[in-house]
Amino acid sequence: MKDRDICLVTGGCGFIGSHVIEELLVSTDWLIINVDFMGIGSSENYKSKDARVVNYDMDINNNYVEKLFDEMKPKYVIHLAAESHVDRSIESPSDFIHSNINGTCRILECVKKHDCRMVHVSTDEVYGHLEPNEEGFNEHSPLQPRSPYAASKASSDLMVLSYRTTYGIDASITRCCNNYGPRQHEEKLIPTIVRSYMQGKKIPVYGDGLQQREWVHVKTHASAIIEVLLLHGGEDIYHISGCSYNVEDDHKSISNMDLIERITYLLEKEQHEEHDRLGIQHPLDLAMWDAHQYIEHVEDRKAHDYRYELCTHYQDRITKACADQEDMDLKEIVRYYVDRYYKSLSSSLGGTSL
Repeated sequence: MKDRDICLVTGGCGFIGSHVIEELLVSTDWLIINVDFMGIGSSENYKSKDARVVNYDMDINNNYVEKLFDEMKPKYVIHLAAESHVDRSIESPSDFIHSNINGTCRILECVKKHDCRMVHVSTDEVYGHLEPNEEGFNEHSPLQPRSPYAASKASSDLMVLSYRTTYGIDASITRCCNNYGPRQHEEKLIPTIVRSYMQGKKIPVYGDGLQQREWVHVKTHASAIIEVLLLHGGEDIYHISGCSYNVEDDHKSISNMDLIERITYLLEKEQHEEHDRLGIQHPLDLAMWDAHQYIEHVEDRKAHDYRYELCTHYQDRITKACADQEDMDLKEIVRYYVDRYYKSLSSSLGGTSL
């Protein structure tokens, strides 16, 4: 055990981080140190119980993090720990400065001291937004963040690049589009759609709902992060982009309204099929289905970015994880969230086993 490489993961009890640890356990024989202070987005339920994972419940700004590096001497670092909810950043920007900027600087100091290979996990939101027909962002598009969250991530990215240039640390940044998959925080879009539908409540839609996003499965993202980690001396920035949805054009993004339509139609269709099996008359004719009956337009978010889309120059460098991802498998993930909410909301489903 002592001869194995050690990888320190920050934020390993969160949505993306927990999948990264799962992938590390499958694809490597490393020992894994997970540092997570169990904030919003993290869960005890996502904490790995595998014998190769040692969990530390602490803030990355805790002084003990430095001692942990000194004692464990990790060869690899995957830095995911961050405040990541845009709405919350608008309400309390200082929390994002503390975690995303100050916390990243502390990790960078440890990486510099111990000569670790590091991947800093960032976001496409650092670029700001695109107009409807504007070409997607590449790895060196200018940073134009429009929310405190995006600004804090852009700041942390710049710190990583400065340490790479000034001190020569072996670090890369990954910037990914929207993730979907199991364990996502319930305030995110896809869980909100399913939960609201099951509760018989209107799905809240910011503004006109025409904002466009790319989506990539969280497991694809996790695999790509590990591939980048193993590219010692690799590029400074890698994009992890999504799959194609709009067969009518070349864009990879999909509007929030389009996503709501697809998911609510799937939920209705599954209910119809279940009722048919049980010989029950469904109150709604599927031919009359209209997604607008499920939504409620609410005041738009401040500085709400219209569209994100990523282009990449280095896709061939991370071919295993990012080889042409197929269309978004909504049925699989909708089933996951139905099962997740079913026990407490079963009365709202009218007996469906979707």
